[in-house]
Amino acid sequence: MSQQADQRARKKLHKNVWVATATSFLTDVSSEMLVNVLPLFLANVLGVRIWTVGVIYGLGDT
Repeated sequence: MSQQADQRARKKLHKNVWVATATSFLTDVSSEMLVNVLPLFLANVLGVRIWTVGVIYGLGDT
């Protein structure tokens, strides 16, 4: 595909589509970061026992 055809294809998408795409991407990235940090927060800051964190994650996967 030539560069000119690629630019025409990008212009076909409305600005709102690009905004929705960026919002979706940033939401996905932030939720993936939070999932990795949440067990540490529960255990270290809130003092939740490790087995309780396991139960919470087990119920969340069901």
